[in-house]
Amino acid sequence: MNGFCCPSFKNFFVIIHFSPTYTIAKSTKTKGGLPTLKKLILTLCFICLLTLPLTSCSIEKVKAQDGVKPEYTVMKEEDFPDKVKELIEENKESEFQLTYQDGSYLYLLKGYGKQETGGYSIQIEDLSLWDNAIHLQTTLIGPEEDKDLKDEPSYPYLVVKMKYREEPVIFE
Repeated sequence: MNGFCCPSFKNFFVIIHFSPTYTIAKSTKTKGGLPTLKKLILTLCFICLLTLPLTSCSIEKVKAQDGVKPEYTVMKEEDFPDKVKELIEENKESEFQLTYQDGSYLYLLKGYGKQETGGYSIQIEDLSLWDNAIHLQTTLIGPEEDKDLKDEPSYPYLVVKMKYREEPVIFE
């Protein structure tokens, strides 16, 4: 017999013996013949499947159709709330899609990140209310080829103001 000593509580020692003839295969079998490790894994998978619907995440289908066109305003920079200015300044280096609520208004912020030159504009292709979402589709339009452009980078972005709605926003 092989064995070793290990310290236990209050200065007592426990001697553990190993038998070389005792195999793991024998210790993991149950009366049904299925190893207990497999049963444990199957039980954990079953528990996970049962608890999955209890999580707070959900997937919702969004129906793309001809939605209602809400009233909105494309804002000028001088009319931005301070928080919107702050959000744009923090995120302007890379492409961003943000929403901000201020009182009874919802602001949709779409930025295209750093561009090498100026002369860019953003066109709203679609802003509509779908069954369960607000849809905003925009396009970045490059500078005209015959225009003299400064070699300074630009950060094109768009801010749309509309009445507050609870639906999520889908940016395209």
